[in-house]
Amino acid sequence: MRGCFAALLLGWSALVAAADVPQLRLQPLPPGHAELELCFPDFGAPLRFELEVDASGPAGTSSSQQRGELPAGQPACPLHNRLSGAPGTRIDAILRWWVGDAEPQAMSTSLDL
Repeated sequence: MRGCFAALLLGWSALVAAADVPQLRLQPLPPGHAELELCFPDFGAPLRFELEVDASGPAGTSSSQQRGELPAGQPACPLHNRLSGAPGTRIDAILRWWVGDAEPQAMSTSLDL
């Protein structure tokens, strides 16, 4: 029984820890499309972010950057975009973010259409 309680506690700790980081999701949609979403929990302090999205494929390459600031006190999802590309296009998203002066490790995700 003690082992079950320890496993449950570890699982709960991992869930709580996962809630304390931004969520950067890049998901496939019907052929040639993808959905990009960025959400932040409330860190108790204002935060800044920079998101770079690069796409490379048969039609060429493109790059976009988005920056923003969010106040403390509430979770927020500042980005929810639908992307398009030819089959064979690769999409890379890189997130850098700061809470105060602290810059946690950058996050990235990729998707091949």
